[in-house]
Amino acid sequence: MDTNEIEEVIPQEDDQIVLDEIDLEPTEDVEALKKRITTLEAQKEHFRKKATEKDEKPVEKPAEKKDDLSTTDLYALMNAKVPQEDVEEVVKAAKLLGKSVQEALKDETVKTILERREGYRKTSEATNNGTRRPATKTVTIDEIVTNASKGIFPEKGSKEAEELFWARRGKK
Repeated sequence: MDTNEIEEVIPQEDDQIVLDEIDLEPTEDVEALKKRITTLEAQKEHFRKKATEKDEKPVEKPAEKKDDLSTTDLYALMNAKVPQEDVEEVVKAAKLLGKSVQEALKDETVKTILERREGYRKTSEATNNGTRRPATKTVTIDEIVTNASKGIFPEKGSKEAEELFWARRGKK
């Protein structure tokens, strides 16, 4: 039999690895083969340990979503009239304090945060952010007539000019 031929190895009872074919090169010597066998045996032991560890581990339940709020938490948030923008803030505070959402709503720090954010919302609603048009001044009929007697007339075809016309017409 030639050294480059296929050699069949008969496995022992203990071995799980069956080597059907081994290509031997003429340059490989006995020391290289012993080193290769040692490496293969180490790999076999490693994977055997890995398989037994996998079997020994208890089956872990998939982590539940902690972002979902319970019905009691939702009810507490609704009763406290917490705006939707602040719900996330309250939930974060509850986690940091290690309390339920219900208990966190009673905490002074959470109350302060909610009051401050409510103040910010009121301020931003009250301030003119430049996108609104300034309100037009409504002029009464008496002012139109008074201005006309002073020589200040409204534009032709405007609502004020029509009101002036009907005010003078009604007086005559």
